[in-house]
Amino acid sequence: ALPIFRFINAGKGSRYASEELSFAGLLLRQDEPMNCQQGSCQPHWPMRLQVQSVATRRFDARGIAQGLPLNQLAQGSCRLSGTTLWCEARDGWGLRWSANAQLRPLDPAAPAAGKTN
Repeated sequence: ALPIFRFINAGKGSRYASEELSFAGLLLRQDEPMNCQQGSCQPHWPMRLQVQSVATRRFDARGIAQGLPLNQLAQGSCRLSGTTLWCEARDGWGLRWSANAQLRPLDPAAPAAGKTN
């Protein structure tokens, strides 16, 4: 399976996604996603992805996908380092696709998605 980094944009005034941009590709040979020793694994930073395709998808106000993702061959890279994710690629038409995000750890005290107390 190809690693995929997805960027999801929530619509204004909506708790649902309005757009999704995905970058898919191969991990660079020297990068291993996890460093495991004696049964304990930790992410290995930085993680770099050689982008081979990008995909976009739109959602309606209810969060329902408006058709299948639009996939395009592309060349570029992604880098995940600590709490920063950055991706950039160009498709066959020369269009540039880029996205970045600051990641934060999940709050273990927060209820799981879809669950209420």
